[in-house]
Amino acid sequence: IKLMRTLPNQANSGGVELSGSGYAAVNVANNTTNFPLAPLGGPKTNGTAIVFPQATADWLPIAGIAIYSGTDLLASIPRPQTVRSGQKLTINPGDLQLTIS
Repeated sequence: IKLMRTLPNQANSGGVELSGSGYAAVNVANNTTNFPLAPLGGPKTNGTAIVFPQATADWLPIAGIAIYSGTDLLASIPRPQTVRSGQKLTINPGDLQLTIS
């Protein structure tokens, strides 16, 4: 899962990932602990907290997140936010909702 300054489009172009200041993408295994099975037709949500490293300087701007499997873009989600130096961005359980179609 990557934090993005600009979100990629459906063709996986145009996205710019954050860099520097302690930032690193977070690898989250796609299993039933991290992403429990969704109810039939319902959204799939994260079952565990997704925690990014502590920022060593402000991470600005953050336009949203992009979820990849290898180099394949699975989802691009607008989620504008601010992370200040010394903070850790956390996506709490249930806060990330994906509808798979």
